[in-house]
Amino acid sequence: MTPIEITRTGSPIEPGRQLSFIGSCFADRIGDSMRRAHWPAIVNPCGIHFNPVSLTTCLSEALALRESSDLEMATGADGQHFHYDYSTKYSSASAEDSRIKLSRDLNKLQRGVTTSSHILITLGTAWVYHLVDGGRVVANCHRQPQETFRKALLTPDAVATTLARLVDEITTANPEAELIFTVSPVRHLRDGLIENQRSKAALLTGIHTIIDAHKQCHYFPAYEIMMDELRDYRWYADDMLHPSSLAVQVIYERFVGTWCDEASRVYLDQWSKISSLLCHRPHHPDSSEAQQFIADRESKYAAFLSRYPWAQLAQVDS
Repeated sequence: MTPIEITRTGSPIEPGRQLSFIGSCFADRIGDSMRRAHWPAIVNPCGIHFNPVSLTTCLSEALALRESSDLEMATGADGQHFHYDYSTKYSSASAEDSRIKLSRDLNKLQRGVTTSSHILITLGTAWVYHLVDGGRVVANCHRQPQETFRKALLTPDAVATTLARLVDEITTANPEAELIFTVSPVRHLRDGLIENQRSKAALLTGIHTIIDAHKQCHYFPAYEIMMDELRDYRWYADDMLHPSSLAVQVIYERFVGTWCDEASRVYLDQWSKISSLLCHRPHHPDSSEAQQFIADRESKYAAFLSRYPWAQLAQVDS
């Protein structure tokens, strides 16, 4: 193991502050860990976006508060309506239904980003697919014919230019937000291993260009932790591409240890203990011992929520 020293470069995460996790599927993994701890957080409400261009497009539309009628849907040969900038969860036989669902989630993203103290932005790849007709970058090909698209690799300068626009839009809407960039440790084998490394290198170079130019932008080395500290295949899932659940937990704990202040870490530790109590099911629930355990558990949970009332709200919101 090659330990990586991580230093927090911005203000810490304080208890109960709104957080946002956006970008690739790795943002989902870290964000879901915070939500399971009943922390107020939004996690990719508009679906996963792997490349920086598509993520920036999504954020721009969310912060612009576009009306559902302004969302332009495409139609496949099967009659399904979809949007090239978003996931298949918005595909529908009704274009209006798709627009309404997408507009709702864009509004949720807007509320999260404009109220978050910290926004974790995880990028997965610099490979993008352009529509041959018009040249726009798409987030999802929606199983359309291969000849509909042209694949290309973003240069580091293109990544930096795109992220500069993303940073400008977020900080204009939320000047106090800390932006924490990270590169997903998930390897995109479908692109090829060499091509995957080229992609990660472009992302890393582009991200650090932005960090050097913006004091509210920071870097968390999830990619490096996976590649160096956890480089053994035992830390991978069965597909040998995704980090295992244990590896994600290790990276999550490093994130918490780096970015959360002491009071936040105390909360997370107490929630872990309360969560274990809540998950316990007595073998003989009618016994006096079990009834006493349940009463003690409810008392401890009530005391916990009294100290952290936002935890109950976070549970409802999730």
